[in-house]
Amino acid sequence: MKKMAKRGKKPFNFDSEVLEKIEVLASRGLAQQDIAYCIGIHPTTLSEKKYENEQLQEALKRGKAKGLAQITNALFEQALAGSTGAACFYLKNRDSENWTDTQSIKAEINVSKLSDSQLLDELRQDPVIVQNLKHFIPQLE
Repeated sequence: MKKMAKRGKKPFNFDSEVLEKIEVLASRGLAQQDIAYCIGIHPTTLSEKKYENEQLQEALKRGKAKGLAQITNALFEQALAGSTGAACFYLKNRDSENWTDTQSIKAEINVSKLSDSQLLDELRQDPVIVQNLKHFIPQLE
């Protein structure tokens, strides 16, 4: 009579070859779920093993860092070569205080003691506020 195979998780060995493959996949930007499927294990298994195996954690971190460095360098090189889009993207992400498409308005008004008409008068004094709020508060115009 044939013996039935045991059910359950198959043992998986994270040897140096597998760890190298994991690092390469992580450097390509794959999510951990996709990495797990590529190496033939369930995502839950990878997630569990990641906390038990420091080499696995390091392979994932190194891969992510290498991929980020490669793409950052490529973007930087494109910006230096004259790509306006690359330069704008780089500056908006690296120096967002000075390079942004959005404007923020800082205003401090103690409205608790103002009547509605006084509040409207106060708001009307700033043309930027009027421009941004006139669609929401028609009385500003």
